Amino acid sequence: MEVDPSALAAIERGMVKHGVTSYLPTTVTAPLPDILRSLEHLGKAIRKASNHAGRSRPLGIHLEGPFISHAKRGVHPPQNLLPPSPETLRELYQAAGGTVSMLTIAPELDGGLETIVDAVSLGIHVSLGHSKRNFL
Repeated sequence: MEVDPSALAAIERGMVKHGVTSYLPTTVTAPLPDILRSLEHLGKAIRKASNHAGRSRPLGIHLEGPFISHAKRGVHPPQNLLPPSPETLRELYQAAGGTVSMLTIAPELDGGLETIVDAVSLGIHVSLGHSKRNFL
């Protein structure tokens, strides 16, 4: 969620020292303006990633939240959880310049299935998580 390019560069240099050659930077649930700002920064970093020798390469963004269950939110702040909607997903996707590649979502939430269908249409891989449903 850090928007300072030097912070991301430091993280990527540290990861590559431990053998991590590529990764999905992951956003967490926060106020929507903060998520959008982070996505703009990460999207720019991903588009420039081929120029970063000696650093782990971000392949795409993983949205972990804000479309998760209140009951299984873990450390995600409850006041910032949002109901899933294709419209909000598109706003997040556009802020990232189309670089979102994974979405974690609780499918049982109202709007969850429609948001999943829209995510797939955008080429986003969907992960079912932070859900009160037992899938086993």
